[in-house]
Amino acid sequence: NKRERNLYGSFAKVLVEATHASTRIKGRAIIRHVEDMSSRSIADALLSLAEECDCIAGVCVEHPRVNQAIHELAARGVPFWALLSDVSTPHRAGFIGTNGWKLGRTAGWFMSRLCPQNSEIAVLLGSEQYLCQKEYEAGFLNYLQETTSELVCLPTLQTDEDDDKAYNVTRQL
Repeated sequence: NKRERNLYGSFAKVLVEATHASTRIKGRAIIRHVEDMSSRSIADALLSLAEECDCIAGVCVEHPRVNQAIHELAARGVPFWALLSDVSTPHRAGFIGTNGWKLGRTAGWFMSRLCPQNSEIAVLLGSEQYLCQKEYEAGFLNYLQETTSELVCLPTLQTDEDDDKAYNVTRQL
């Protein structure tokens, strides 16, 4: 994901530092950022990393092309762990992240208590291609529906993982 995004840049830095500081890991972290979230770019980056890595962990969008690349990694004996957002392929070695449904419901709980009734609220997603973000949204909306909240939910908007677009969408709201 884009190096300029604070989350991904900071996350990469922490992973490199933790790998370097560990006495149990005999290796180094190799970080690859992609400039676009296209399934082709992500699949190509994964397959390229397999040429120099014993295992791979990554934040990936959910897409058949990405899942096929992860299947190819498994066939080559290079395990893949999904980070932050899971993927649906059974060929991944595991998932390191949180329960998106529970996080979304927790956000719904907070909003139902923080916002005056009949307030309009909007959900912004970076991308619907990340399973975790769809889980956050689903859990959030489910909590509000389940508790018969009087909050008015506007249609969900996407920011395409772009900070400027998120800012502009927020300003328009």
